[in-house]
Amino acid sequence: MNEIQLQYVATEKVNEDMWRASGMPKTCRKIIFLSVIVFVLYLILLALLHMMGESIDWSSEITSGAVIGALLLIVLWRFNSLPKRTFAKNPLSNTTVEWKITESAMELVTSTYRINFEWRAFTNAKETPAGFLLYVQQGLGYWMSKPAFHSEAEVDLVRSWILQHNIKLER
Repeated sequence: MNEIQLQYVATEKVNEDMWRASGMPKTCRKIIFLSVIVFVLYLILLALLHMMGESIDWSSEITSGAVIGALLLIVLWRFNSLPKRTFAKNPLSNTTVEWKITESAMELVTSTYRINFEWRAFTNAKETPAGFLLYVQQGLGYWMSKPAFHSEAEVDLVRSWILQHNIKLER
């Protein structure tokens, strides 16, 4: 029976790779984009009201616009710092992560826990150039860093096991 053993340190880069694979940056960008669209529509509405001859208190509208703009900048800043903040709070930061993977099961070992999984425990998976993110439920996944694999053949074997066990694989 083939067994693949992976070992890597959960560095800030590994955390960022996992965060990107989760799709969270895309979701946050959509929220920011929609917020900007709403802000622009607000400005267009003000311009239309002004063109129609409505009396507008520009000082309060400019203040409102500045506050909304500042809030958007704060959200953007917080979004960009999210991977670093989550890494700093993660108890597994800078610890060794080990995977033992076979066709029928896998084991995840860290300094604080040991978990055994059967393949059927995973609902779906996402593959990126940096690794595999295997989900046991929405929002809860386990990361396998591709640089920890010893060869491309091992990556191909894990990919084939994911598909063999009918786990939806997104690439």
